[in-house]
Amino acid sequence: MCGTEESSTPAAPLKTIKTTRPLELCCMDFLSLEEDKFGYKSILVVTDHFTRYAQAFPTKNQKAITVARILWEKYFVHYGLPERLHTDQGRDFESKIIQELTRLLGVKKSRTSPYHPQGDPQPERFNRTLLNMLGTLEADQKEKWSQHLAVLVHAYNCSTNDSTGFSPYMLMFGREANYRLT
Repeated sequence: MCGTEESSTPAAPLKTIKTTRPLELCCMDFLSLEEDKFGYKSILVVTDHFTRYAQAFPTKNQKAITVARILWEKYFVHYGLPERLHTDQGRDFESKIIQELTRLLGVKKSRTSPYHPQGDPQPERFNRTLLNMLGTLEADQKEKWSQHLAVLVHAYNCSTNDSTGFSPYMLMFGREANYRLT
């Protein structure tokens, strides 16, 4: 033996998450960035798993109350309630505030496994895409990246997704946007 201990319990096989309609499952994550000139240093990303429709909200912190406020004021009241909200095990996503919000609204809460924190790769792909898009900003624009976030995310939502063959906007709303920023 080479000094490593073998586990007698095999790891559970990874399952692909499948969804069949909008708002069946929304995935939520934080991206941390360099603080911009307005004090924003994080992005709360909410992605609809089925449509790939994404929203990204600049935040000055990653506190649970900030997450709850954004979910209610900027996501749920605009798009409706998801059946399930999936996150990593970040303490702000697992807080009593988020647990109570989802309980009161009847939204199921799930999370990635502790031994597979990347969970479903689909939201991670959007995060990489968003970081790449932010990387295309000019130096003076990068200093105020929070002001450019909505336009970049809209351009993503209006672009055809290779895996679905449709834009996330089309799958979410049943029509293309009246104006495209691609």
